[in-house]
Amino acid sequence: MTEISTLPASMDSTAVVSTTIGTKCPHCGQEFSDEAFNIAVFLYGIFFLVGKEIGYAGITCPRCLNTIRHQNNKDSILSLKQMLSSMIYLGNSMVDPQLRYYSSLNGSPQDISSIGRFEIPYISHELGGNEPPTLLEAITVYLEENPDLEENHLCSYIDDGNDPSGTICNVWWIHENDAEKLIQIENIKGIKIFPRYYHHCELIEGVDRFCCNYGYVNIYLENLKNRAVRNQEKLEQELILQGIDLKDVIEATPGMIDPREIEFIQSQDQKYNASKITKMPGDFFDILIADPEPWGIQAPVSQLCKGFWKTKSPFTTVALPLSLSQFSPHPFKDTAENQWLQQVKDDILAEFIKPYVQTYLIQNYASFIRGYLEIIQNRSFCYADLWTLKERYLKGLHALVQKDKQLENKNLFYRQNGFWVVSYNGNETLVQNLDGMAYIQFLLQYKGKKFSYVEIEKLLNGAVAIEDGNKEVHVEPEIMEKGFSLSLTRQDMITKEQLDQALQEKEKVLEKMQTAEDVGNENLYNELNSYLEKINLFLKESTYTVKKGKKEEIKIKRFRNSSDYKVKKDNVDRVLKYTLSSFEEQNEAAYKHLKASIINKRGEIWYEPAVDTDWFTG
Repeated sequence: MTEISTLPASMDSTAVVSTTIGTKCPHCGQEFSDEAFNIAVFLYGIFFLVGKEIGYAGITCPRCLNTIRHQNNKDSILSLKQMLSSMIYLGNSMVDPQLRYYSSLNGSPQDISSIGRFEIPYISHELGGNEPPTLLEAITVYLEENPDLEENHLCSYIDDGNDPSGTICNVWWIHENDAEKLIQIENIKGIKIFPRYYHHCELIEGVDRFCCNYGYVNIYLENLKNRAVRNQEKLEQELILQGIDLKDVIEATPGMIDPREIEFIQSQDQKYNASKITKMPGDFFDILIADPEPWGIQAPVSQLCKGFWKTKSPFTTVALPLSLSQFSPHPFKDTAENQWLQQVKDDILAEFIKPYVQTYLIQNYASFIRGYLEIIQNRSFCYADLWTLKERYLKGLHALVQKDKQLENKNLFYRQNGFWVVSYNGNETLVQNLDGMAYIQFLLQYKGKKFSYVEIEKLLNGAVAIEDGNKEVHVEPEIMEKGFSLSLTRQDMITKEQLDQALQEKEKVLEKMQTAEDVGNENLYNELNSYLEKINLFLKESTYTVKKGKKEEIKIKRFRNSSDYKVKKDNVDRVLKYTLSSFEEQNEAAYKHLKASIINKRGEIWYEPAVDTDWFTG
């Protein structure tokens, strides 16, 4: 990887961060002042790798998002870390970054498939527990057992008296010969390999605890089991060639991981989680509505930085400021203030105890955890990634709340879980699924529009499907909206021009069908074909008598055999009557309204209430 040409030979002569680690990005030429460098660390963190004599420090360039690394002697790297851990200047203010080591839950080398060929010793240590050993004690014991690590390896963790962030700490030892190669992989693959030090953020710690409490252990065990299965399969293939039974090897090797043992641990963990899952919705909601201040302080510099803290890759399009005192916050002002969040919070809190809100949180917390475990592996991981993830789930929940509020002032008629929800003037009931329910829903969707019994009867025969009450029924393509109607009945009188229009409409449909077939639009082709069948039926089942005189008229007779027409009409009427009567006792108000508002005249049927009525139909 290209060395930064402007690095000083030694940092002993200066206490300025930017001239210590370099003033330009070797990939894109981005210049770094002290403040710009501190902003880069604030956004993306910094890694340190320290060995017996040498060390590395590395950041993510905010402009090109490549990893920039600096190699120096051990004491220089330790001094750099000390400077970045002390009070730092941003604009005209000083802030305490509380730089903390954060390796994340899945921050072990085994969790990163791209570096599987490298041998990277590591330890995982649970933080915040009451049981010994401490992290430093665990490191000391590990180094005593592996003394060669202190001679030719670089450690990712530097103790400075501050506890690492998170719940599980992974400490790595990387061979000196592998450091440059791994840095190159970071840039080639765009992934975060080395654990970073970040400015402390209580919310990230809270998310880490949430993941650990409600799902990470099971995900970790599942990954561990899958690795064990793959290793056993590989070993078994080698043993087969030697005529050795894998079972004998497992019995003779007590330390070998058995997938069956992991499955047992998983079952015990699930039982434990079942006892505390009642707290989960509240904990999840607290994360979704959190909007912390950088460094935990309310100050102008915090508000200034908050906007680009919550913006993904903010300085790939906006110039990275050399000083915040000369930086306009305008591009990030709305993001920083985030006025919608308080309204969203108030809306959801008013509904929080309702089952649908609790159900949403229970159904989505696991995918949130998986999403977080995925984003923290990105090389450019920053707070904005967490904010975007939070925002996605919060918006989904808020949309659900808004929908429920809209339904409070509407009558309901939609299918759900095999039943129909029917609510009229606040009286809500569940009604069994009958054929006529789909008819009623269809008529409610097209309030005031008249349909012939041919069209409505086709619903019964499956010509138009309504699935679970959440699909709009398209009886006619867009070309029907030009005034042409197929809902003429036996008794209507039409002009010859109207008959010609029907024939012209048929030609249009045929042309559009050909176009849909040419471009491969199967859905449009099928919709047009269904419409064509209606036009053909219209023409086929009609007889025409030309009346001579001043005004030429055509009498349309829809059915040559009136018994066919009557069968269709009676069938629909019978189904609707039976359906309405089935919930008369359950919801008398809805029954009376629909019975009075579904009108049948001159062979046509439609929904037309005496007083305008709104319905939610799914």
